[in-house]
Amino acid sequence: MKLPPSASMAAPTLACTTASFTTGHRRLPPGASLLCYTDGLIEDRRRDISEGLTALSQTLQRSRHESAEQTCATVQAALVGTARQDDICLLTIRLTGPVARTDGSGV
Repeated sequence: MKLPPSASMAAPTLACTTASFTTGHRRLPPGASLLCYTDGLIEDRRRDISEGLTALSQTLQRSRHESAEQTCATVQAALVGTARQDDICLLTIRLTGPVARTDGSGV
């Protein structure tokens, strides 16, 4: 993804510029899923974060053979409800085929 020269990746809006973070890499096999979400999905005033993580884990176990779109819908139906006090962002990716190697040698 190319960003315009004016776009800064160093500090998102309202972020602390002195914060540190760790990056990592994982190889996901075909059929694997990756779920990215904000804290609003798993915690709110009625539910502790550990309860939200448990509910998310159980929901993902039930939806492990669904498409990415179906997984998002299942998670949303199980965890979001109708009245939320926090914003929620949910992104699911499911790998459907062999992953090409980055060294150019194929699969």
